[in-house]
Amino acid sequence: MAIVEYDTGSKGFDGFLTFVSILILVLLSGLFSGLTLGLLGLDLSELEIVKGGGSATERRRAAKVMGIRKDGNRLLCTLLLGNVAVNALLSIFLSGVTSGLIGFCVSTALIVVFGEILPQAICSRHALKIGELALPIVNVIMVVLAPVSVPLKTVLDKLLGDSVGTIHTKTEMIQYVKLQHERGDLNEDERTIMQGAMDMKVKTAREVMTPLEDAYMLEESCKLSFAVVRDIFDHGFSRVPVYARERQHVVGLLFVKDLIFVDPEDEVPLAEYLRVFERSIELVDAESNLDDVLRIFKRGRGHLALVLGQPRKSSMVEADCLSPLHGSDKSFIVGLVTLEDIIEEILGDEIIDETDVYVDVDNHVKVDGRSKFDFTKLRRLDSAVVDATLTEAEVKAIAQHLGGELKQPADALMALVRRASVVDHERRTPEAELDAGRPPEPSDVVYERGFPANFATLVLSGKLSVKAGVDGFRAEAGPWTLLGAGALRHEDFVPDFSAHVATDSVRCVYLSHAEKSNAPRRARKDDMRRSPSRERRRLRRDRRVGDRRGARSALGLGRELGRPAGRRDP
Repeated sequence: MAIVEYDTGSKGFDGFLTFVSILILVLLSGLFSGLTLGLLGLDLSELEIVKGGGSATERRRAAKVMGIRKDGNRLLCTLLLGNVAVNALLSIFLSGVTSGLIGFCVSTALIVVFGEILPQAICSRHALKIGELALPIVNVIMVVLAPVSVPLKTVLDKLLGDSVGTIHTKTEMIQYVKLQHERGDLNEDERTIMQGAMDMKVKTAREVMTPLEDAYMLEESCKLSFAVVRDIFDHGFSRVPVYARERQHVVGLLFVKDLIFVDPEDEVPLAEYLRVFERSIELVDAESNLDDVLRIFKRGRGHLALVLGQPRKSSMVEADCLSPLHGSDKSFIVGLVTLEDIIEEILGDEIIDETDVYVDVDNHVKVDGRSKFDFTKLRRLDSAVVDATLTEAEVKAIAQHLGGELKQPADALMALVRRASVVDHERRTPEAELDAGRPPEPSDVVYERGFPANFATLVLSGKLSVKAGVDGFRAEAGPWTLLGAGALRHEDFVPDFSAHVATDSVRCVYLSHAEKSNAPRRARKDDMRRSPSRERRRLRRDRRVGDRRGARSALGLGRELGRPAGRRDP
C-alpha cells in the first residue's frame, strides 16, 4: 500500500516566519546601534543645559532621558549586549536562507545599511526625540539584560568612574561664544560682553590702568581757590588723587562731591581739607587679575585704586603733612585703575559720560561731537574777578559818561551802574601766541562775533583787542571805551566783531539790558547808599543768578568803538 504525503504548506509558513524574524532583528539592530550613538552622544552637561534652557518639549525630553543617561555605563553595556546578540541571531537566520558568498553579502548589507548607517544617521540628529520614544523598550531590555549588564557596569565604574559630562575650559568657552556669534545666535554686543567677562581672569590691572604720568592729580600744598576748583571741574573727574611733593607719594583722595562745602574765597588748604574727610585708597598689585580688583571694588571701600609695580631705584620722598599711601618700600605706584576701567573691559567699549574729556586717555583721543562748555561763564562766580564795588564817585562818573553816550539822563542810569558787575581780567594767553595768530584762551575772550549778546562793557583800565567786520579790522579799546551799546537797546543784539584781553590786566564794567529796563522803577531804592559788605553780597548773588551769558556767549560792539582810546569822563 502506497503512502501518499500531502504538502500542508508548513514550509511556506516557516519561510514567512524566517522573513519576519529577520526583519525584526534588523530593526532591533538598528535601534540598538542608533541609541548607542544617540543616547551616549548626549553629554550630561548638554542635557542639563537643555533641561534648564530649552523649549518646553525639549525640557520634557531631556528630563526623561536624563534618568537613564546618568547610569551611562549600564546603558552602554545594555545597548552593546543587545546589539551583539541581535546581530548574531541575524547572521544565523540569514545563513539558513542563503549560504556562501551571497549570504555573506546579503547579511553584511543588511547589518551595515539598515543596522548601522541609517539608524546612527537618524539618531545622531534626533537623539532626544528618539530617546524619549524608545525609553519604554530600553527600560525593558535593561531589566532583561540586568544579570549580565550590572556586573559589567560595576567593573567599568571601578575602572573608569562615573560619567560627569564634558567640562569646557575658559579658552574653549570663548571659542564657543565666537562660533555662536558666527552662526548668528549672538549679536556683536552680546559676544563682546560674554568674552570680556571671561577674560577678566586673564587680564591684569596693568593692562587697563591709566599710567601715573597721564593721571590728573593735585599737590597737597595747593589751596582750593576758584582757579583750582575750576580746573577740577574742567577735567571732569569724580575722584582726584592728591600727592605730596612728587606724584609717587600719594597721600589722599579728594572726592569732587566734597567740594560742595568749599567756598573758593576762603582758599582752604587742600591738606587740611583731606584731613576732614580722610578718604582711603585701595592698593592693588599690577599683576592682579581684573576679577580680584572688581571684588575689591565690590566691597564698597571705593571705586579707585592705586596700582603698585616693581621697585624703582630712587627712594620715595617723605611727606610732611600726611602719611603716604604706598604699599611698601619695595613697590611704587605705576598708575590708577577705576571701576569704570573694569566695566569698559567687560563691555569691550569705552563708556563716555557727560564729563569725559578723552575717549582714550592713553592715546589722548578726545571726545568728539559734543558741544563744549563755555568756561568763561564761570568768571562771574570768581570772587577774585568780581570782587570790587564802585565808589559813589565812580558810579556818578560812569553814569554821566553813559548818559552822554546813550543820550539819556545820568540820574536814570545810576541804578544801572550800581547793579553792574565789576570784572578784573588777567590775561592767560601768552602774547607770543597771540602774535603768532593763535586764538586766545577761552578765559580771555570777552566778545565773539556772530553770537547773541545781552550786555555791554565799559573798559575802565587796560585794553581789549577788537577784531571787527568781514575784513577783520583790528583796533584797541582802551579806558572809557563802551563796547556793545546795542545790547542795551535791543535784547536780541548780535555783534559783528570779537574782542579779547590785550593787556596783562583789564578792568571792565558789565551792564545788561535787563538791568537797564528795571532802572527807572528801582531808581529811588537804589539811590540809598550801600555798605561794602552789603554790596559784596549783592554782587555775589547777582553773578550767580544773572542773565548774562559769559564771554563766549559773545557781546556787541557799538558805534562808540570809533572814539579814540584814552578818552575820559569830562
